[in-house]
Amino acid sequence: MNGVIGMTHLLLNTSLDEKQRLYASTVKSSADSLLTIINDILDFSKVEAGMLELELIDFDLAALTHEIGRAMSFQADEKGLKLICPVNPIEQLWVSADSGRIRQIINNLIGNALKFTHQGEVSVHYTLQPGSTEARTQVRFEITDAGIGLSLEQQTTLFDRFSQADGSTTRQYGGTGLGLSICKQLVTLMDGEIGVESEEGKGSTFWFTLDLANAINAPVASKTIINGTEIKNSLSKEEYGFNGRVLIVEDNLINQLVAQTILEELGIQSDIADNGVDALQALESLPYDLVLMDCLMPVMDGLEASRRIRDADSKVLNRSIPIIAVTASTMAQDREKCLAAGMNDFLSKPIEVDKLQQTLLSWLPKTESKKIELDN
Repeated sequence: MNGVIGMTHLLLNTSLDEKQRLYASTVKSSADSLLTIINDILDFSKVEAGMLELELIDFDLAALTHEIGRAMSFQADEKGLKLICPVNPIEQLWVSADSGRIRQIINNLIGNALKFTHQGEVSVHYTLQPGSTEARTQVRFEITDAGIGLSLEQQTTLFDRFSQADGSTTRQYGGTGLGLSICKQLVTLMDGEIGVESEEGKGSTFWFTLDLANAINAPVASKTIINGTEIKNSLSKEEYGFNGRVLIVEDNLINQLVAQTILEELGIQSDIADNGVDALQALESLPYDLVLMDCLMPVMDGLEASRRIRDADSKVLNRSIPIIAVTASTMAQDREKCLAAGMNDFLSKPIEVDKLQQTLLSWLPKTESKKIELDN
């Protein structure tokens, strides 16, 4: 999936005629839909096995909602809809929670709203609720659409697994009927509630509440990349330059091509190492600024390679070089293994351009004098 989505994304950033762009866009849309189904099935399996875990990290919830709005705006644009996210921005709301799972819930609800809305707008509100204290914040999210709406009968089973409004919904709109069930499981796991208010033919409002711990060491001013940089699910036109050289450690040829081409589009020089042994040799020879490290490779995997890079007796030129894990394994224990091996950050496959940009902006040296001009 990383190869299919990555290469199609890159293809769409080249010069194509109208028919070619239609074909490539259809391939990417189909791949994105397939990835959603795969992720839903994997999450459902984790829920059934009791293995769905939450990762607690400090993050700015206000910035997260802005980022989600930007990332989802292209879907709204494709349908000629207006997405307002958030309607009521609240600055500086640092909490300690699983930002990835909160993003998943909001993305799913926005995605459904856009899917079932043919004209008008979709809006996202979030408000602080009574009961918030210095230690915890009570938040209510509302995703409102002007879509087809739901009958009372349809609403009663909407959050059940493999459930959709009716059989015609599956035929017309697709999907597995797992998305809302997973949202309910995630919200429940975070001690929240989820529900819907709707009237057939008059749109819907999906809502959920969360009881979140406040971040203990919240920054005075947010340094989150998204507050100052326009990032979308495409290579964006932004006046940001990178000053550095990246080593891509990856054994799959297609994944190598995807990563190297994206970096090239961003104006970043990169080299390839097929495994951990080759990576160590490269790092002993050249002063790289960052490593994108696959975890599962022959000869020497990414975890062992990272441990050797950090070793006090290592011969690499920079033992403190930022190492970013790039892996299809996304469970909390996988991230912990990467961090324990000496890695600094974590990217999941398929590689999403906006997340890669954020990571690079966090770890690579930057220069304001260099401008990147990219065509969508």
